[in-house]
Amino acid sequence: MTRTLALVVVTIVKDDCAAFAKTIESIRFQNQTIRHVVIDGSSNEENQKLIASSSGDAGSVYMFQSAKGIYSAMNRGLGKCRDDELVLFLNAGDCFANSESASQVVADSSNDGVDFLIYPCIFGESNGFIPSIQGATAKNVARGNALVCHQGVVVTAGLIRQAGAFDETYSISADHKLLLNLLKISDPFLSSIPLAVVSLGGVSDMRCGALVRENSRARAETGLAFKSRVADKSYTFVRLARCKLKLLLRKTLKLFGLSGLTFQRLIHRNR
Repeated sequence: MTRTLALVVVTIVKDDCAAFAKTIESIRFQNQTIRHVVIDGSSNEENQKLIASSSGDAGSVYMFQSAKGIYSAMNRGLGKCRDDELVLFLNAGDCFANSESASQVVADSSNDGVDFLIYPCIFGESNGFIPSIQGATAKNVARGNALVCHQGVVVTAGLIRQAGAFDETYSISADHKLLLNLLKISDPFLSSIPLAVVSLGGVSDMRCGALVRENSRARAETGLAFKSRVADKSYTFVRLARCKLKLLLRKTLKLFGLSGLTFQRLIHRNR
């Protein structure tokens, strides 16, 4: 049985008008009609006007969100979606891989019962590298054996709510916790076609230590921690050590004038 679900893209932006322009232009050039909800996370007055104007020109729904954190804004965007609508979070700076990306999602979700889809993402630019998402189970994602970005996750709003939505007590890994909960309650459709280009240099890069600690917390709260406490602590320690090396590598490469894409290629493993 075939069906057609509406696709809603939710974008969180705060002040970065240049990054937002890249995202909204990508959305405007999609061959598939989509609904776009823009949540402005407390931009200054001048940027609010620019973002609201760009949103209006593109036919997007613009909403202002008092400063309560990115996951509060993402939950607010989710609140504007019906249970039977597919939701994709593309934040300012992220964009679709090509003009047919949204059409691909709608086509992939056309079979009855498909309400959770995972796509690989391209890191940096359209010529960036693409980590594999094969084997994207809750256990594998929790333990770093499959790299899934939220920009590659498309889910019905109803299933997101069933999985608990975004835990606003997190500052950096609520999307990771939500993904683990989703993978525990539903088997996703896995695609080999890249859906989005992920903007580099975001908070997960700059605050990777906090990311590792919150991911550890997410494993514990979703029941996906290693059975041995020692093993779980050791895994977290190794990830933190890798994070420190990552930051050192970033500084070194910057000193020699190498690009952020080169940095990403060096720190992430292609699977």
